[in-house]
Amino acid sequence: MFIYSYIVLWIVLIALTLSMIVIMRRITPAKPRLDMDDVGLEKGSKSPILKFETFSKENIDLDVSDNLGTVALYLSVNCGACANVLADLPTYIKAHKDLSVVVFMQGEDEKEILQKAGNLPELVPFIPLKDEYINSFRISLFPFAYFLSSKGIVLAKGGVPAGMPHLKLLTHLALSEKQRKMAS
Repeated sequence: MFIYSYIVLWIVLIALTLSMIVIMRRITPAKPRLDMDDVGLEKGSKSPILKFETFSKENIDLDVSDNLGTVALYLSVNCGACANVLADLPTYIKAHKDLSVVVFMQGEDEKEILQKAGNLPELVPFIPLKDEYINSFRISLFPFAYFLSSKGIVLAKGGVPAGMPHLKLLTHLALSEKQRKMAS
């Protein structure tokens, strides 16, 4: 009889332990991440192209070492969620003066793109999104964003359809990744 109670005790103890492990895993919050962070360039890889020409014929270099990094946004005039990003962009830029922001915009022609952009090209460079760039940066959906280090390395990436909340998360992910690398 003693042996049976001993076996039952161990079975109960193992069941309770396994239950606690399952409960603890469910309670532990998942690491924050952006949707579509599994597409595009790999984190840690260097941007394939760093020099661009804007609609206003300015030359832009993403390999700039005098700031924390560059947020590269990939938008389309035919994308409803891209309007969220465009609407939140001035507030984001004001809150993150230590970052560069560039917008790659896809559309039928320059006039359509600039009309959709409104006065934003006065705040940030707008670059026509050519098929070459779509292929090089592996853009498959809009709106998409990369956070590039001051050396052009991908620190964070993903879809940003909600505008400001996703841009803040992108920035948080990139800067926390950058701090982790500096600490190690």
